[in-house]
Amino acid sequence: MEQSKVLFMDGAKINVDALTVDTITDKQVFKELFNVNNLFTRARLIADLQSKAKALGKLKDFNALLKAYRTEYIQNAKRELKKDNLTTFTEQPIELFCGDWKADDLGVRTTVFDKEGKAEEMYACPHPILITERYINIETGREKAKLDFYKDGKWQNIIVEKKTIASRQDIVNLSGFGVQVTSETASFLVRYFYDLESLNIDKIQCFKSTERLGWVDYLTDFIPYVDNIKFDGENNNKVLFECIKENGDFALWLKTMKEARTNDTIKIMLATSLASPIIAKLNKLPFFVHIWGSSGTGKTVALMVAASIWGNPALGKLVRGLNSTAVGMERLAAFFNNVPCFFNELQTIKHLKHFDDFIYKLCEGMGKERGNKFGGNDKLSTWCNCYITNGEQCILNDNSGAGASNRIIEMEVNDNLFEDARLMADTVIENYGFAGKKFVEYLKDKNIEDLKADFEEFYLFFIKCKITEKQAMAGALICVADKYANELFWNDEALDAEDVYKYLKTEIDVDQNLKAVELIKQWIASNNNKFNGVENLQWGKVDGTDYVVMSSTLQGFLRENEYDYKAVYKHLVLFNLVDVRKNEATHTERINGIVVRVLRFKDIFKPKIDFTPVQDTKMPF
Repeated sequence: MEQSKVLFMDGAKINVDALTVDTITDKQVFKELFNVNNLFTRARLIADLQSKAKALGKLKDFNALLKAYRTEYIQNAKRELKKDNLTTFTEQPIELFCGDWKADDLGVRTTVFDKEGKAEEMYACPHPILITERYINIETGREKAKLDFYKDGKWQNIIVEKKTIASRQDIVNLSGFGVQVTSETASFLVRYFYDLESLNIDKIQCFKSTERLGWVDYLTDFIPYVDNIKFDGENNNKVLFECIKENGDFALWLKTMKEARTNDTIKIMLATSLASPIIAKLNKLPFFVHIWGSSGTGKTVALMVAASIWGNPALGKLVRGLNSTAVGMERLAAFFNNVPCFFNELQTIKHLKHFDDFIYKLCEGMGKERGNKFGGNDKLSTWCNCYITNGEQCILNDNSGAGASNRIIEMEVNDNLFEDARLMADTVIENYGFAGKKFVEYLKDKNIEDLKADFEEFYLFFIKCKITEKQAMAGALICVADKYANELFWNDEALDAEDVYKYLKTEIDVDQNLKAVELIKQWIASNNNKFNGVENLQWGKVDGTDYVVMSSTLQGFLRENEYDYKAVYKHLVLFNLVDVRKNEATHTERINGIVVRVLRFKDIFKPKIDFTPVQDTKMPF
């Protein structure tokens, strides 16, 4: 008789021949079986046991129990790994439970079991990494996570969308921030982050967050001057966010500003900077203040002075250049939100023929509707602030639209703005950020009805002076801001409304059609030979004191100068500047014997509109 088969394998002892109908499915058999670590040996033993079970008529039961025990074995192995397992990174910012992950200075890895229960160690990340904070954005409701990771000899951190660390496809984007993750390790890193958050829901703090500056919670708090709301914006904006802070000596800054305020231009720029958070309080529109003139007058330093109210005014910090796309400018405006933007050297935007579109876009206070890959639209970007700019030329030109002209206050600089511009620049680069916080606290305590009343007083005065509504609004905001700043900081002579009035535009100043009429006059006067029959090519004729101009020639001239000829024609009819027939500016006449459509200007060089400003309005402040 053949000797009984007794197998000794890795400490397991099973007498296959001795097994019976009752013992072939005993749990001890499976326990001994999974004590065998060598997979080939275990597979051979399983085959012998299955042959025996088949002979005993128990193969189906044996296979079912084998599958169940294998699952239980793997679960128990994982459970042992999870027991009181904590991250042990050196100098880690937070200690977290990490389940079945080994998280130490060698990186993050886990033990993976194949279908036979064989263990293998797999890396999620070869360096320390943790979730340390969660953020819920107060504007969008979207959740983000702060990741701290150790690389290049130091702990670093990034803030990312939760969806980024929840997807194998998206998580590889972390490699762009320095996290070592590949398409092969992505699924393990996703699992690791999921387990960290699940096991430490009470240890990983959750904060309200925002990705921009300015008012929040119905204009009761102002970012960054609150402790319970954190910044979760893009990394490039994080640098700007960190510029809004206090540095140096407030007393020295205040003394320096009081000396600088002897110049009215600087006075207005400081007031404009402080007016920015008032705009949203009163639900008004954004506006520009632009200083321009020859190089060397201290225009850039003036921008730095105005920026020092809020934070670091160095070039490249709060004072920015304009080397950006339209989308980039929109995002920058949305980030600053209620804090003013400071743009240096506007003439560097070489790609713009003129600045009207630039002004319209920023003063509109909202971005474009943009779709996303999920079939919906991204949240519309909005902002409500002012823009302080400088350059060697004025922004507006002769054919700038009334909308653009209304939204900007321009001040020409002919003389030096500072006695020592270099000393002024050095002072504000080292001392800044105090006034913005103090002014916001002042506004928070200010009764909104009093604020509205102060605004209305200045606004109505400017309106009575025939200033356009938008210009009056901007002027009133500047005056109100300086009035409050004088109570809070300067304690000297506040801006007089007349100081601002002289820079504001009347309805006549911004009327594009009036500008077109003046341009037509100049065009006719400088091309007189085209009308008096001297040159072969004639554009019309002179008839007494009237000039008769061919409509097609005038249309071409207006288009070339970017005027809407239809609007100009209507204006000519409205002010009775041309001979009107059948309620139209044009009619037919003969020019050199040919019948053409013309406009007959009636004594065009005689003034038709009274440009005399109002003189009898008293300045109240």
